[in-house]
This record gives sequence, structure tokens and C-alpha cells, in this order.
Amino acid sequence: MQLSSNGIGLQGTIPASFGQLSKLQYLDLSLNYISGIPDSFSQLSNLQFFNLSHNAILTIPDSFGQLPSLQYLDLSGPTSQGYISGTIPSSLGNLSNLVWLNLMFNQLNGAIPSTVGQISNLQYLNIAYNSLNGSIPDSFGQLKNLQTVYMLFNNLNGSIPSSFGQLSSLQYLNLVGNQLSGPIPSSLWQLPSIKTVALGFNQLTGNISDVGKASKLTGLYLDHNSLTGATSPMPPALKGCALLGNPFKCPISDWTKGLCGADCKK
Repeated sequence: MQLSSNGIGLQGTIPASFGQLSKLQYLDLSLNYISGIPDSFSQLSNLQFFNLSHNAILTIPDSFGQLPSLQYLDLSGPTSQGYISGTIPSSLGNLSNLVWLNLMFNQLNGAIPSTVGQISNLQYLNIAYNSLNGSIPDSFGQLKNLQTVYMLFNNLNGSIPSSFGQLSSLQYLNLVGNQLSGPIPSSLWQLPSIKTVALGFNQLTGNISDVGKASKLTGLYLDHNSLTGATSPMPPALKGCALLGNPFKCPISDWTKGLCGADCKK
């Protein structure tokens, strides 16, 4: 059963009777003015696709973590009333079938719950342009199917977890514009599928001496950090690169200058 009522001016709270739609699998209510979700919503045990982006809800209900069949969840903003705020419910970790999660362009705050690492089938995660803080949980390393991670422009701090080196399916990683510090885990460059790494505008330190091992890497954006070493051979597939704004110490590899705009001081 499918229901699509996007952009038709719906307002207020979703009727409690929605919980009786036991065969509902697809629900698109995007681009409306919906402000409330009834508790009965958790009874939609067969719901697989749910798009509630650009509405008027102001927090993410815990009950969303009780939808066992959910594969696609879009709560991206902004809403008609502003932005979704509050924390990401730890109950979302119960969604073991979830493949696609989009919470971008809101004002979510607090830490990323470690239970995210329990979403074993997750392939796409977008929590960009929020106000999330704290460190990235080590539990991310459990997400063996994760292909795309967008966490850009939050207030995340601490180091990039070494467990990222266990994300064997990861292709796109964007952590631009946070407050991350410490070295980039060398295991990141050994991921078999990694194509784009964007970590610019953080406080990362150390060197990128192993980046040449990333055989499928086409995009490397590490500008405006505190990196000091860049003597690696060029990744063979690299096409786009930005390394400017780092205090590299000479010598550095020629490709980092010509292609990436890096400079160094003796």
C-alpha cells in the first residue's frame, strides 16, 4: 500500500487512525505543514519508505525507532516553522533494516548516539548542516554497508575514529567544517572503495604519507587544517584536490603543489 500526499498543504497532527494502516509500505508527506506525529504511528510495522522532509515538526519522535521495516527516512529541513531541533533519538539504532537516513539542514544538537552503529544495513547517512557536537562514536566501524557519510558543518570534535578503517564499503566521506583534531587514520587510505575524502576546515594534524595507497580516490579535500607532511606518491585516480591552508614542511610531493595548491616552508 502506498500513499503520497506531498505538497498539498496538510497541517496539524497526523490522525491517530494512521496507525491502523497495517499494510502501508510507502508514505510521502513531504513539503507540508505537519506538526505532530501520533503514538499510533509506531504500529506501522510494514512501513518501508517515509518522507516527512520540509514539514513543521520540531523534534524527532522516539517512536520512529519502532518501525521495524523502515528502509528510507527523510526528515531533512528546513521546516515551515524553522528547523527540527533536539537530539537524534538513540531509538533509531533499532532500525536494523534502514538503508537511507537524511536529517540534513536542521538544528539538531547533542552527540551522535552510539546506537547508530547498530543500523547494520545503513548505506547513506546525511546529518550535515546541524549543530551536533561531541565526538564521532567508535561504533561507526560496525557499519559494514555504509557507502556515503555527510557530517559537514556541525560542531563535532575529537579525532576521526580509527574504526573508520573498518568501513569496507565506504566511498564518500565528508566531514568538512567541524572541529576535528588529531591525525587522519592511515587505515582510511586503505579502504578498497574510497573515492572522495573531504575533511577541510578542521584542526587535523600529522601527515598524509599513506594517501597514495587509495587506489580509487578521485577527490581529496583537506584544505585549511594543520597538516605538516605530504610526501606520498599521488593516488593513481586522483582528479580533484585541495590542500591549501596547511603549514606543510618541505619537502612535499610535486603533485600536492600543482594539483592541490599546497605550499611548504623549510
